[in-house]
Order: sequence, then C-alpha cells, then structure tokens
Amino acid sequence: MNLRLILLAAIALLPLFVFEAAFAAAPSYRVKIERVIDGDTFLTDRAVFGRKQKIRVNGMDAPESDPAQAKCDAEVALGKAATAFALDLASKGQMRATLRRIKPDARSERYVADVYLIVDGKRTSWADAMIEAGHAAAYNPRKTGDFTKPDWCKTETAP
Repeated sequence: MNLRLILLAAIALLPLFVFEAAFAAAPSYRVKIERVIDGDTFLTDRAVFGRKQKIRVNGMDAPESDPAQAKCDAEVALGKAATAFALDLASKGQMRATLRRIKPDARSERYVADVYLIVDGKRTSWADAMIEAGHAAAYNPRKTGDFTKPDWCKTETAP
C-alpha cells in the first residue's frame, strides 16, 4: 500500500520536475533595453513572448522611484538613485541584456528573469551589481518563501 502511494505521488509530482527542468534548460534571450523604468524593471525593445515586455530583475528588490508607488519621500530619493545606477549599468552593457529563467510575474503583466549584461568584457549579473552597490536588497521569494519586501523608509541604503 505504501509503495502504491509513493508511486502515485511520484507520478503526480513528475510534471513539476519536468516544468522546472524545462525552465533551467530554457534558452536565453538577447534583448535590447529600450528604457530603464526603475532599479529592478526595464522595457525590452522586442517581443520576448509576442510583444514588447517589461522585465523585472530576479533576485533583488530596489526602492520605488514613482511617488505613487513609494511609501515615503525617502524611498523616492533612494529609488531615483537606484534608477540612475541601473541606467548607468545598462549603458555600460551597451543597453543589451541576456535574459535567463524567464517566468511570468504573479503580481503584474511582466516577466521575471535573471538578467546579465556584458560590462568591461565580462558577464555581470544586474541583481548582483545593484546589491553590491547598495541600491537594492536581495529578494527572491520563490526561493526563500519570504515575500516581505524591504522597508525603504527605515534606511538610507539597501537593508
């Protein structure tokens, strides 16, 4: 009886493993960055999935630069600094990026992806560069299970 339950569970879970493996082995997409929206979001110049697309950088959270989305004036100031740094980073990467492990964002009409740029001849992670510079905090809720975002109103730099 226990063997039968184990077998049924394995069969039921198999699609999840196949789905995750497909994403891991999924091709990368080379895109031109049309516009940096804020520190962790940009617009591609071409369709990744049939139309131009907003891409949110996986693995990090940057403060909001839009006063309508920010929780306080301090977050807006931090958000504008993060956006400026992200624009500079994208410019150093010649406004081109490679997207990997692309998934739909559960909260909006955009996609989440690991984003890499070629800066000074070497592959650079957008998320790592932003975090190391203090313009973002590590944030990967799908990996950690913690969906709590940093409180940018209580800090002068990334938490």
